Amino acid sequence: MWNLEDVLDVLNEHRQRATYGAVAGVVGGIARGVMHGRTRCPRDSWVVRKRGRLPSGYTADEKHSDLLLNPRVIDIGEELRLWLSRPN
Repeated sequence: MWNLEDVLDVLNEHRQRATYGAVAGVVGGIARGVMHGRTRCPRDSWVVRKRGRLPSGYTADEKHSDLLLNPRVIDIGEELRLWLSRPN
């Protein structure tokens, strides 16, 4: 089972965006609340909205500078789970 911190570490390491829904599908909970209560920072900005493909409410300084380098966004929980489990 994956926890949020581990998912964020891997997304950040591989410069990969995933939607709130995909992350919630892996760590549990609902998309709307998966990042609730966290301070906005570049490491957490890899978790994005399905529409617009950007993190909600982040300023430019809070977004990772590499956020848009990889055009792929994982938006299905099972796809994210498989991606996280692949050998690196």
